[in-house]
Amino acid sequence: MVKVVYSDTVANFTDLRQLYLYRNALTYIPDGVFDGMQNLTFLHMDSNRIQTISQFTFGESAAKRFQMLNLGGNPFQCNCDILWFKKWLESRPHIFNHGDPYVCANLPHVTLQDFVLNEQACLLGSDAASFTIAVTCVLLSFLLLFVIAFRFRWRMRLWLYEACRGRRRDRRRQLEAEGRRFRYDVFVSYAIEDVAWVQQELRPVLEGEWGLKLCIHQRDFVPGKHIVDNISDCVSDSERVVLVFSPHFARSEWCQFELKFCQVDVMERDDVMVLVELRETPSRDMTGAMLAVLQTTTYIEWEDGQDARQSFWARLRSALDD
Repeated sequence: MVKVVYSDTVANFTDLRQLYLYRNALTYIPDGVFDGMQNLTFLHMDSNRIQTISQFTFGESAAKRFQMLNLGGNPFQCNCDILWFKKWLESRPHIFNHGDPYVCANLPHVTLQDFVLNEQACLLGSDAASFTIAVTCVLLSFLLLFVIAFRFRWRMRLWLYEACRGRRRDRRRQLEAEGRRFRYDVFVSYAIEDVAWVQQELRPVLEGEWGLKLCIHQRDFVPGKHIVDNISDCVSDSERVVLVFSPHFARSEWCQFELKFCQVDVMERDDVMVLVELRETPSRDMTGAMLAVLQTTTYIEWEDGQDARQSFWARLRSALDD
């Protein structure tokens, strides 16, 4: 069975008026293959396997002289490439409507005459469409990277500090070896909602009675300096760190950042970090970092009542004196 009609095959049939190529296995018609057959007016190519007709398959002169062109019964793919043929078929129905219908093989129960597609959607060629898709994918990739970088900007900053923390450890060891005091005795990490407890309970005892120098966000962070740099410098310049755990602490992004920073910067020495549980926080509300600290660090609970407070201050003083 014939699959392709080549120009060399029909070149010598210049006087042929009718050509019957129906019910073969034709899948492709080369452009202009019938243009040299000046007397061909009847062409039957129905019931083959032709999926599309190029705009250049039939030249202008050939298209005008056809009196019958039967292409029905072929499995046409109804898409942008077939729109021009649909217009030709509708403009000269008496030439094409002979025998089998023109159906869309890729659209069940739809004929070529009923096929509708917005021509504006076909204005972009396949190359342009591919280029547009590629550019869109690149832009979406950059947007995704930007969103990820923005979402985890503080963690990235933390990783950066962690990579450089050797310099800060050397500075701490140098201060300790020289017997010099740190700028602060205690860095206090707490949620803003718990500032009243820090100001009314913790600060009067540690600074007023014990003579320690605390680093407190609202008072000691340098104005205009990036908050991450403030945290880094203040933790490095503090001999001890007190973490005030509470439900507010668990919900604070900044507190979680401070906690992770302290973990990578000062937890190499067990006596650096002191954990105070201001209010009990359900484990389901805690982050992985909080749970890890609670499981590896002895903490001091704050409770109301004179005996409970005396026990709390005694344990805190012991922890800081050590």
